[in-house]
Amino acid sequence: MTGLLLTITAALALPALAQPARPAQPRQPAQAAPPPTEAAMPATTLTLPEVLQHAVRQSPSLATARIDVEVAEAGVLEATGLEDFLFNATGTYLRQRTEPQENNPFGADEVDQFTGSVSLRKLLWTGGTISLTAQGDQQKSRLSSLTPPIAGTVSTSSITAEILQPLMRGRGEAATRAPRTRAQLASEQARLQREVAGRTVVRDLIAGYWEVAYAWADLEIRRSSLDLARERRRLTDASVRGGATAPTEVLAVDQVIAQREEEVVVAELAVTERSLELRRLAGLEIEPDQIDVKTGAPLAAEVRPVEMAQVVGQAMERSPEIAVLESQGRGAALEVEVTDNGLLPRLDLRVYGGPLGSGEKIGDAIESTFQDNGYQVGADVVLEHWLGNRAASGASHRAQAERQRVKVNLADVRRQIAQSAAQAVALARSAEKRMQLSRTAIDLTQRNIKAETGRFELGKSSNFDVLLRQEEHTQARLRYARAAADYLRASAFLEALTGEILGRYGIKVE
Repeated sequence: MTGLLLTITAALALPALAQPARPAQPRQPAQAAPPPTEAAMPATTLTLPEVLQHAVRQSPSLATARIDVEVAEAGVLEATGLEDFLFNATGTYLRQRTEPQENNPFGADEVDQFTGSVSLRKLLWTGGTISLTAQGDQQKSRLSSLTPPIAGTVSTSSITAEILQPLMRGRGEAATRAPRTRAQLASEQARLQREVAGRTVVRDLIAGYWEVAYAWADLEIRRSSLDLARERRRLTDASVRGGATAPTEVLAVDQVIAQREEEVVVAELAVTERSLELRRLAGLEIEPDQIDVKTGAPLAAEVRPVEMAQVVGQAMERSPEIAVLESQGRGAALEVEVTDNGLLPRLDLRVYGGPLGSGEKIGDAIESTFQDNGYQVGADVVLEHWLGNRAASGASHRAQAERQRVKVNLADVRRQIAQSAAQAVALARSAEKRMQLSRTAIDLTQRNIKAETGRFELGKSSNFDVLLRQEEHTQARLRYARAAADYLRASAFLEALTGEILGRYGIKVE
């Protein structure tokens, strides 16, 4: 859990606005335009819902989370087996033969014994068990040492009800059904972890999608800037040929063209890198003809009001990470209760009883069981205790320490979520203000370009000044695009924190 803050903080960190351009050597005025480059492979256009739906189907983390849920649910089914009735049936046959002892009136030297029993047992909520057992026994014996030999058959049958109840260790529902409770908590935690995985995957995909959109916006802006510089070169060339402008003015334009061409190359590489990253996150194919991804939506942010207190409250209330730790806390409390119970001595009471019957044949014995007054009753008490009891004491101390650790982790995660929510809100508000300021800057730089161009035509300015105004306009557009991408990314993080992200995009992780 301690890595949660580092992951969210790193993902929220602002990427660099642009790569710094390296100065280029000026070209000669008469130099021709660069030859056209090889045509780029067409980009695959994908909408955000298409990317998300594909990723949900292909995501290894979500697939693993689903399997974990299936394993946990199977564990619950397995643990609830302790509530089942246990049926048992046994049958035995015994033959004994010994050498006859002359004139020995005691003991048979030939014995054939048949025994069969069936029983049904059930666990009680008190921690004890109740069972019902029906048993039949037939013994044939012969004493051949006497004259004449004596032979006989004796059959018995019984029906016995038995209750075995722990009076100290193992008593109560908590200790008895601890395996079932552990399995249920594990299933609950697996479902919550699946929710965490779903939110994380969708959040990262949305952030990656808008990074691709920003990379395309950056490329288009820089291509537009290059086109403006080339148009300035054409106009300057014409002015030089007409004698109105000094030839040295062309050098400044050529330097800027070279610089902006390099920026276009860097921006094209950024598109490819961001596209490959998105393909990896979404599980999309990467083939020689399937590299670049074109976003199906423009880089535009719909600003919505964000309240810090509301976001933090919803993040705390709907956080699956907190719910996982709370579930672990219940499991830790259960372990404390179970291990404390293990410190007690074992004191078990067994009470049993039921009718008995006997006869020469097994059928006669069974009939006698229900008609005669034969019966048996009994009781056993077992006391057992380890002197020193260090194993149980160690288990108890361990369980208490585990419960304390869960409490510490829970408090830490609450602080991390509050901090992450505050950072996401701050980023969203900052991006909103930056978009507003960038819009104003874009409008002003457009006016300055017109004014500077007019001064240049009157001979009161230079190409350097005109190109500088163009660069200011380009940077303003880039800042707006960066702010819009940051706002969309911050919105995704906020929706992931408040639990709205899956429903907003119609994603089901179950």
